[in-house]
Amino acid sequence: MSSKYSHLIVGLGNMGASYSKTRHNVGMLCLDYLVAKHRCGPYKMKVSYASNIAELKVITQGFEMNALLLSPVTFMNIIGKNVAKAMKNERLEKTSLIVLHDDLEQKLGRVRVVKGTSFKGHNGLKSISQEMGGFKDFIRFGIGIGRPEAREQNVVADYVLSNFSLSEMEVLESEVYSKVYERIIGNKLTPDGV
Repeated sequence: MSSKYSHLIVGLGNMGASYSKTRHNVGMLCLDYLVAKHRCGPYKMKVSYASNIAELKVITQGFEMNALLLSPVTFMNIIGKNVAKAMKNERLEKTSLIVLHDDLEQKLGRVRVVKGTSFKGHNGLKSISQEMGGFKDFIRFGIGIGRPEAREQNVVADYVLSNFSLSEMEVLESEVYSKVYERIIGNKLTPDGV
């Protein structure tokens, strides 16, 4: 029996109000924008997935998408369990997964679509891959958050867990959210050149 969904779109982040505007939660912020802009909401809590869910339906000439949107209410490093359970229960192929996540290697304002490349230490992506038997050939929207000058692990951790500044939030709201939205609803899911 096939799935009623064509894709599972996941916004990565950590649960809780204290993390809601952090750089690490930019995937969830983009998903929230998608839900609001396309009027998919409000989210509904799906306890068995430990996630808030919504449905995205797009029908345009030559393209149809019926996606389950997943905003896990857990922590980043164990998020793969939520994703794997939803994939299995909804009978989705692994290649139908789209993950929105923060990307230290991209400048703020940049969105890069990739698949099958290194996770570069991103624990949320590692968790998803591990829970899907090591599979990493899923579509990823790397949303640029920039990188601190220092490379020490504790400095990077503090950076990704810190809130966006007001000027950075303006960049997200004026540029980034719409880039992600337009690529998804426009079926522009082909990875960018490396």
